[in-house]
Amino acid sequence: MPDSKDSAAHSYAPVSSSEKTGADAQTIEPNPKEPASVSSRLHTTYLFPILHILWCILLVLCMVFLLDGYHAILPDAARYVDGQLRLRVSDVTTIISVALVVTRLLVGAWVGVILWNIVFILLETSGLRLTEITLTFTYKVLPWHAIRGNKSGLFVVALLLLVIPQPLIGPLISGAVDWDVGFQYSSDLAQAQAGCPGASPLLWFWYYYSSEDRRSYVRRAAAYASIAWDGTTIDKGHCRHIMNDDGFPVNSSIRDATIPCLRINSIAFPTEYPPDDVFQIVNHSVHATIYEDDLTRVKDPPLSYGIDGNASDNAFLMDVPSAYLHTGIFHAVVLINGTVSLNGNNCTDLKESIFGMKKFNNIFTPNERGNYYRCFTYAVVNLTAGVVKSPESTYISSRVIQGDATDSELHIEAAPWVQEAMYLMPDVMSVFSMMNSSSLPTWNNLEDYVTRLIRYSYQGSWDMLSRSFEPDDNLLSVRRYEQRQVAQVSHPRVFGWLGVSLALTLSWVLLVLGQKYSSRKIVEDGPVAALVTNCSPLLDSAEKELTNISSASEAKGEKKIKLLRERVGRYSLNWTD
Repeated sequence: MPDSKDSAAHSYAPVSSSEKTGADAQTIEPNPKEPASVSSRLHTTYLFPILHILWCILLVLCMVFLLDGYHAILPDAARYVDGQLRLRVSDVTTIISVALVVTRLLVGAWVGVILWNIVFILLETSGLRLTEITLTFTYKVLPWHAIRGNKSGLFVVALLLLVIPQPLIGPLISGAVDWDVGFQYSSDLAQAQAGCPGASPLLWFWYYYSSEDRRSYVRRAAAYASIAWDGTTIDKGHCRHIMNDDGFPVNSSIRDATIPCLRINSIAFPTEYPPDDVFQIVNHSVHATIYEDDLTRVKDPPLSYGIDGNASDNAFLMDVPSAYLHTGIFHAVVLINGTVSLNGNNCTDLKESIFGMKKFNNIFTPNERGNYYRCFTYAVVNLTAGVVKSPESTYISSRVIQGDATDSELHIEAAPWVQEAMYLMPDVMSVFSMMNSSSLPTWNNLEDYVTRLIRYSYQGSWDMLSRSFEPDDNLLSVRRYEQRQVAQVSHPRVFGWLGVSLALTLSWVLLVLGQKYSSRKIVEDGPVAALVTNCSPLLDSAEKELTNISSASEAKGEKKIKLLRERVGRYSLNWTD
């Protein structure tokens, strides 16, 4: 074992290039196959940091330019959309995880190279105990005595600080992807039949000539209005239409559909008493005679709800109505309260009503023969009713479409069934208002209530007529709306991760530039370099047998080990104080 003087003689000192060259010339024959420069070792020493930085840049570019804004399919959606494979959120998460595993493998390989070089530098300069070598490899903890007060200590600390964060920054990029709700229209157009497959012109004759047949159609029209205006979507003045239930997703787009449309030009509640003709219509509506029928409590045979009269037994065909456009004045009468006592004030001062108002501008009572006053008000409505050709319409449910433009933005045209829809509309309004399936608000909302009731009832009436009596085999183009989960990549987090990853590249540069702190070459394969290092002086002078130890703790109490250069290209391990 060398004494303290010998140890001092082998303490770290930078080796000049002239010394290396001279010693090599004296002791070793030149080997033409041995690498002679830094550039010649590019494929070995620098392989891992080069692959690492290229891989990191590739991952960042993919996330920023390919993943950001990507429309992933829902878990229950088909894998192939429009002939292309689409990924789910779980697929994207898996791909990012695999990319990070590859990154960790490259980082782990390079960290091993750095740690072996740190150990060899510290062995050559200040020396290390066996337990300190274990701490360095296992916990990345450097002994204080080895890094204190010398440049090589600062050098190895800088190397360690550059590589230690690398295995810990994975969550920074794996958590950089948020998912928002979005959609995407299919590139392939689907087809939807414009008319109802069950429509039959034979039924029109019996509807027109038989009031019994018309009863069920009134209920059907009210049902269509309830389907179109069920209160689940906001009414912003757009026109709606009932389509076949073809299973198209909500928000799908359909082109050039014919939609019934009624525009309210103005509405006013006059202060004067209603005209006599309006009064008589109301009076007769209240006191109409109903024939007795033992099968029903409401004087309406129950089975008639689902029977279209006797039209199916006949083959008489009548032409459909000609095109018609209704525009002009319409009187709407509204029942405010139907149970006002005859001993009261004859509707002049109501105590309660569903509209929240106690006084109305033109309230009146028809001729009363029962036990209560029925209090009404009326409005004068200027309207235009027809159909519109909507360039683009949207499915708001599986069978209801809504024009993308409001009724004021589209030209209302004449069409068949418009006049009959206007004739039928008062009956539909009465049934629809009693159903109240659309949740029309009434409280302090009389004008808007009347406006919407007219519009909704007209739509239900026209849809019922066209879908019952007019076959239409024309096919309309539909763009399917596919719900998606849209990736939102946080650019600051992604580029922050790339910035921290560049520290590994800096450790490579620093290691190359710091070769002057060691008399030997950069250690590329640490285990092999350690295995072939001469340990005879170390083992021969050890107080304990070291060739059979299983852990560094068994060598506790031993002195520090130092790497000594016997000559250029030959090194040995020995004990030092």
